Amino acid sequence: MTTIFSETLCRLRRDGGFPTAYRFYHDNGGQAVLKMSYRNYLLIEQGKCLPEASRLHKLIVALRLTLKSGAASELAVDWLRTLTGAETFENVFKPALAPVKPQASMSPMDKAANRSLAGNKFFLTAEHYKVIVSSFETYLCFLAMSNDTGVWETGKLSEALKLDKATTAKALAALEKAGLLKKAGVARWRCPLASAMVETPPLHTLDQSLKKIAEYNARLVKAAPTFWHRGGIVRINESDLRNLTPLMSNNISASQLYAVTGRTEDSHLFFIEGKILKLCKF
Repeated sequence: MTTIFSETLCRLRRDGGFPTAYRFYHDNGGQAVLKMSYRNYLLIEQGKCLPEASRLHKLIVALRLTLKSGAASELAVDWLRTLTGAETFENVFKPALAPVKPQASMSPMDKAANRSLAGNKFFLTAEHYKVIVSSFETYLCFLAMSNDTGVWETGKLSEALKLDKATTAKALAALEKAGLLKKAGVARWRCPLASAMVETPPLHTLDQSLKKIAEYNARLVKAAPTFWHRGGIVRINESDLRNLTPLMSNNISASQLYAVTGRTEDSHLFFIEGKILKLCKF
């Protein structure tokens, strides 16, 4: 028998690109990140138990929801509604709660893009990321290989990325050991993730890896010419802005629809970024 909370959790889990409870649990790092066993999580989805309040934050982050957004608030409110019972919630708690603002609606095109992308996601774990960011060369090799469905020989890849051949070979071997590459012959490699939309782990699980990612990206961006840029300053209520971020995230993700997985005369690696900076309270 399901509950209001379990139904909302399952819906948000599927919308986030996790087709099963098993995928959600293990793609997010399992016990080490969610701080519960798989059986315990399965009971939560089945409506047989509620997570402790302290676990809600971890679930919201694992679902890739923006904190304090409409979707995150909906999950929290449905947890409280399930905990207290419908009558008590309506008479005691609901009057004391601020109305939950609905999440900004997506256009039909956005929804279609989101559905298309959701079924093709591969969620990296924190352990994967420790290997990926173990060196700049390993990071660059992963970026390249995870965007190409072809088979690459070590020497050809090092030449294309302007890296030392021995360093490239070491990086590729580390990625293969982590299960992110597969051997396709002697000194030849392919990436099983190349046709998938690769998602990073929740940021709070990355620790020092997050710092290294920023350093490596800054190094790549510093050497790259700007292809296109648009920015502006807008005065907005922060609570409304939190519901805008899922739309922004979807637009960034939609760039994957244009991705090519084979080298062409016009193919390049592009860094596409969405950013919101809080300038001052006014």
